Amino acid sequence: MDISNYEKTIEHQFDSFCKTVLRNHARNIYAENKRRNERCISLELLTQAQWNQLSILDDYDSDYICFVTHDFDIRVEDILVAQHWNH
Repeated sequence: MDISNYEKTIEHQFDSFCKTVLRNHARNIYAENKRRNERCISLELLTQAQWNQLSILDDYDSDYICFVTHDFDIRVEDILVAQHWNH
């Protein structure tokens, strides 16, 4: 076997190896995308109950009017109820 045939053989083997690596990597990417898409859902498709599970509402003391009765703090959010309670 002369050098040029040997070099061509090595070149073909390397070419085949590179194509195999790229093909396998592409399969891995497609499989990962498929797994991710099976777990993901569009936010537009969520029900209100699902939204409630995923969301949080900040709670500040300034949003309430506090009354103390029988050693308990009563926090009232509705201003009209608080005004009625106070009279």
